[in-house]
Amino acid sequence: MFLINTIKKTNTTINSTARYRCLKTCLLAMIGLFTGMTAIFAQQLDYAPKLIKGQLPNGLTYYIYPNQTPKGEAVYRLFIKAGSVMEEDHQRGLAHFLEHIAFNGTRHFPGDGIIRFLESKGAKFGKDLNAHTSFNETVYKLQLPSADKAMVDSTLTILADWADGMLIDSVEVEKERGVIISEWISRGGTNQDSGMKLVMELLNGSRFADRITIGDTAVIRHASPQVLRDYYERWYHPSLMAVAVVGDIDPQHIEKTIREKFSNLHTPTAAPQWKQPVIPKYSENKAVIYENDKLNKIEFDMLQISDLPGNVQTAEDYGKYLLRAVIGRLFKLRFNALSFDNPDYAKASVQHSGFLNAAGVSDASAELVKGKLRSGIRDFILSQQQMYRYGFTESEIARVKKSMHSRMKKKVDASGTVRSSEIMNDIYGDFYDGYKAISRADELELMEKYLPTIDSVSIIKNIQDVFETENMHFLLRGKNLKDEFESEQDLLQFVNDTRQLPVERYYKYLDVPDDLCEVQTGNHIVSQSPIDAIDAVDIRLDNGARVIYRKSPTEEGRVFLSGFRKGGLYAVDSTYYYTGLIGPSIISLSGAGEFTRDELSHFLAGNSASMRFLVDKLRTGVAGSAFTEDAEDMFKLLWLKWTQPRLDTAVCRITLEKLIESDSLKQETPMQVFSRDLKWIMNGKDYTNTELTADLVRTAIKPAEMLPLQHRFYGSANGFTFIVTGDSELEDLLPYINTYIGALPKGHVDTTWIAGYRDIPQKDLEFIRHNGTSNKATVMLMYQQDKPFGNNADLSLQADVSKAVLRTALLKRLREDMGKVYSVSVSSSSTPYPRFLSRSTIAFVCAPEDAELLIEETGKVIEQVFSEPQLFAQALDDVKQNLIKDNGLQKQRTVYWTSGIRNAVYFNDENWKALNDYEERVKVLSMEDIQNFLKKAMKHAHHIKAILYPATEK
Repeated sequence: MFLINTIKKTNTTINSTARYRCLKTCLLAMIGLFTGMTAIFAQQLDYAPKLIKGQLPNGLTYYIYPNQTPKGEAVYRLFIKAGSVMEEDHQRGLAHFLEHIAFNGTRHFPGDGIIRFLESKGAKFGKDLNAHTSFNETVYKLQLPSADKAMVDSTLTILADWADGMLIDSVEVEKERGVIISEWISRGGTNQDSGMKLVMELLNGSRFADRITIGDTAVIRHASPQVLRDYYERWYHPSLMAVAVVGDIDPQHIEKTIREKFSNLHTPTAAPQWKQPVIPKYSENKAVIYENDKLNKIEFDMLQISDLPGNVQTAEDYGKYLLRAVIGRLFKLRFNALSFDNPDYAKASVQHSGFLNAAGVSDASAELVKGKLRSGIRDFILSQQQMYRYGFTESEIARVKKSMHSRMKKKVDASGTVRSSEIMNDIYGDFYDGYKAISRADELELMEKYLPTIDSVSIIKNIQDVFETENMHFLLRGKNLKDEFESEQDLLQFVNDTRQLPVERYYKYLDVPDDLCEVQTGNHIVSQSPIDAIDAVDIRLDNGARVIYRKSPTEEGRVFLSGFRKGGLYAVDSTYYYTGLIGPSIISLSGAGEFTRDELSHFLAGNSASMRFLVDKLRTGVAGSAFTEDAEDMFKLLWLKWTQPRLDTAVCRITLEKLIESDSLKQETPMQVFSRDLKWIMNGKDYTNTELTADLVRTAIKPAEMLPLQHRFYGSANGFTFIVTGDSELEDLLPYINTYIGALPKGHVDTTWIAGYRDIPQKDLEFIRHNGTSNKATVMLMYQQDKPFGNNADLSLQADVSKAVLRTALLKRLREDMGKVYSVSVSSSSTPYPRFLSRSTIAFVCAPEDAELLIEETGKVIEQVFSEPQLFAQALDDVKQNLIKDNGLQKQRTVYWTSGIRNAVYFNDENWKALNDYEERVKVLSMEDIQNFLKKAMKHAHHIKAILYPATEK
């Protein structure tokens, strides 16, 4: 895949996976916010003790990190510091092309040998084996079983072949051209063009601007294998490479094998000399308006290019980083608080980030509302200037510091369950960004040293040093912008004038109670019985609630609580439906008990306890989690929000006003309209799937009914099943279960569904439109029926296997053989609730002129499953291997057990053995089973062919 990205609209925070390294999106590395802070000492940081880092004589770097979460698996990477920016004019797009060719034949795995070999071992292309290319990096990714040393050796052979063994066969090059063109087509569209406008503004005429990763389609169509080989031999050099292995492995064996396989890479040329391109700073204030009548949102960005923030190698570097991270969280916290003051912008963020290791970029951005462009920009700039001029309150700073320290301390306590993929992110940061991969314990020690030095003075100084007022570009993107701004000069003048307006300091008083709640204890447990098949305990309470407990030692130091009951929105009358649809989300923002929203948020700063209340169409639920030391607070939150919900009238009013405004200013894209109308064709149209219009908000949503409905959804605990999992013994949690779940109200609640009838079509249909906004055709082939043909557990397994086999076959025909699509998605599912429905969908994007041909070929592949099943036997074996591998990994995660237990109860199928005998059930599936399932789910179902063509296609 190729990577073209814009700035991610979030603020920089310490990442649980990359720890002190900030989140890096594909194009924009989120690696810094601010500069400054007096140096204390230049103590070099130490690598994490378990990390083995070395370098071969040829310059190749290697990283090895033994880690047992998950067991039996390893994550592999081949990192290359080379991408599209290194291309010559006649090579534009070939870095990405070469990444594709890497899967089309190497020294030890000719043709499609890599894919075939790995899929035969349970790997899935796109998930367990993949790659990406960007401006200055190419990364090859594998995630595979590690118990078999021969498999580990073969995996390292594949990485070595990619480094120095690609065949670049002329036949394979020709086959892959169409795939890359199809990828280019699939990525196109109005929103992509808008995002590219932001990217080009940031690249500011640098070499990067002329080396967009997808490249020049003329080059892609005509480049010879030799031109690809020239790029490969020059830039795939050991001095620009790193091999990384993290997982359940023998580190000595891995190091020995890396030395054997990578020490003698063929290097026909000396290490290539490369000077990092510079992105020049803006030389003036400038406004840019990008108008496109097909855009469905309006965005305003205030951009500035500055020096690249430093990396993290020393303790002093970490101190600077920590200050940047604190400020990033403060920006996010303040904008979240301001959103409840109903500003005239929709949402906003401020960030300063490293960009391509070539510059720093400041981006203050807001999403605006049609008809309120001037007032929205004014509110956004004044909010921003309030922070730039006065910084943040002591209360805000203390809250962020407490939260960051608490989170890091809890991560250290649970450091034994860090997933291998998270550790690999640290290694990525070390190799590409110079962010040394230290241990969590060392980071906590650094945090405890530097957090006390961060105060309002150091924060405001850094903000004012970084966010200057000159040499900025103001980019406004959207539809009908000239209605409010006559010209770019008009926009520039308005921004300059607004930035001169006076602003007041931010102030908010909070009176926070000392405790969440007090609940009278009592003996509410009626019975306890073992569920031996899954090592669980079934607990019944006198209020009619049920609790299923299962210990999950892989979740070190964590406790999870979820619960559900049938009912939900389909169990309320149509006159209450829309109030029930919106009310719970408003109540969730309103606090609970004696706590306002702000007070509850402040009380929980640094506390890991969380509890969400969720109402969907078919059931009512809760979901919470906490580190062990905060477990009681999680149970308290459950009781408090359940028994004492609040309705903040201001939040309610603002929310409803925003819904009305959103509908009145809605700018639906043809794709959104197409998807909506297709949904109505497939399901029928009634009040449960009608769009929420401004008129409905005004007439059908009744604030006075929100709390009564919430009490109806949650008033009685009777019939609720709660699932408690985590790294805690039952005897430690029983007092909380007894006190807080047991104290939930008793009583009867009617959960009978009175809605949800699906008026699905009882004949084949075509739904074709010619008004798309891009030069591609979006094709969806759907098969659905409402006649039951099996139990839920069996149908779910058969669907998983069948859709994977079918997708493999379709990719082979449509992508590999024909080169007409970049990817194909296949989904298949069924549900007995509220009435049985089976639906399967095949979808792809292609050139408009190829749509009917590809639909015809899709039909042929499906028919071939029935007429020549032997052709799919290998694909079936590979899919079964992949599902068995994934199941073994998933069983190590808490979510596997919580979802499995929940589904068994929900579907009235408490055959607990099914959670443990998945592998046996998969192994016995045959092609005959697949044929039978596809006959019932697709061949004997009603067909709906839906295509959205470009507007110019007739």
